[in-house]
Amino acid sequence: MAIGYALFIVPRYRHELAVGRDPEEAAGRAVGTAGSAVVFAGLTVVIALAALVVVGVPFLTQMGLAAAGTVTVAVVIALTLLPALLGFVGRRIIGGRTRGLHARDPEADGGAQRSVPGGPARSPAGRSRRC
Repeated sequence: MAIGYALFIVPRYRHELAVGRDPEEAAGRAVGTAGSAVVFAGLTVVIALAALVVVGVPFLTQMGLAAAGTVTVAVVIALTLLPALLGFVGRRIIGGRTRGLHARDPEADGGAQRSVPGGPARSPAGRSRRC
């Protein structure tokens, strides 16, 4: 479960590093943006597991509350320990696979589509082909 929550935050951290931010700011932005998704997902799972109390079976109640506590700990670790580990790893997390990629900061141009000179605006979903 904690690995799943980390997979929300780590790609966002890598993106922020690729844009050119320093590791401390990248970790803060990653937790600030993807961390809200982690909290929402974790809270949803905790509510669903805690709702096993309604069934009225003592074994399911204990199991559901224990699992809800475990998920809560996983969310707290993803929001506190993971940024510390990302700060420790720094830019080494990028690796060699993304060196050729050009990252674009979506906040830099307000999310506007960029157009190719002499051609229509292109997006990943609707690429135009030239013959």
